[in-house]
Amino acid sequence: MGMFSWLFGSKPKQPELQQSASNRSSYTPLQKYYAFNETGNVMVCTTHEGADAMNENLKSMFLDMSIFFAAMTKAITSHRHKDGSSGSIYSSDALQNILNKSEFFVQVKTETINASSKAVGHSMSKELTESLLGRKFDETRLNFSHGLFNSMSAQLQTKSDQGAAGTIFFICESIMGLPMVSAVVLELKSADGDGKKNGKKIEGKKSIPDLLKMEEGGVSKGIHREWTFTKHTYLFISPKSISGVNFPDPGDDAEYQTLVSSLKQNVA
Repeated sequence: MGMFSWLFGSKPKQPELQQSASNRSSYTPLQKYYAFNETGNVMVCTTHEGADAMNENLKSMFLDMSIFFAAMTKAITSHRHKDGSSGSIYSSDALQNILNKSEFFVQVKTETINASSKAVGHSMSKELTESLLGRKFDETRLNFSHGLFNSMSAQLQTKSDQGAAGTIFFICESIMGLPMVSAVVLELKSADGDGKKNGKKIEGKKSIPDLLKMEEGGVSKGIHREWTFTKHTYLFISPKSISGVNFPDPGDDAEYQTLVSSLKQNVA
C-alpha cells in the first residue's frame, strides 16, 4: 500500500488504537460515465466526465486497441472458407481464434449467462446488452444493439463452416486515470428463446429477430424469453508495454498490411 498511500490518502495505522465498527472504511463505487461508438463494439468508461478524462497515456492505449480492431476486422472479412464464403465479424470462432493466438490478449474468464427479457424491439435489445455487459445505461435505447442481435441471429442461419455466432466488445476503462482495456466475446448458440411465465417454462420458442420486429409496447403477456450466451473476457496488453512501440497507423500501409496478414493467419 505504501507507494499508493498518497493516492488514496491513507494514514499509517496506529497499532494501539482499535477502530470502532462505525469508523471502518467501506467500499463506495465511483460514479462512472459511459459512451459507445456507432457500431457499439467500443465502450469507453471513465470516472471523470468529459474529454478531460483522456490523458495521453489513455489515448495511446485506446488508439492501439482501435488499430487492432480495424486490422482484425479486415483479416476476418478477407478470409475465405473452404466452401468459398467470406469470413464474418459475427463468427465467435474467428474472433476467439485471433484473440487466443495473439500475444496482446490474455483470457481471464469464461462464464455462461442466461440473458432474459419480457420486452420487444429496442427495449429488448437494450436489456440483453445490459445483462451481458453487467451494466445499466441511462439511455432509453441503445441504437446499435438492435442491429447487433439481428446480425448475430443471421449468422446462425448461414450455411458455412464459421462456427457459432458471436460479437465482440472492447471496453476501454479509465479508473481514476489508470487505463485498462478488455475484450468481451459473446457467443450465441441459438436465436430461439425459451419462454417462462410465473417462473414456469411454457411451450413454444420465439426467435430474437421475430421479437425485435415487434413494435415497442407490444403485449408480452408476462412472458420472459431467455437465451444462453457464453461470455469470454480477455485482458488487452498494449504492444507499447511489451516492445516500446505502438501498432502501426492504418496510413502506414506496409506495416499495417503486415499486421493484417499476421492476424489473418489466426482466423481459422
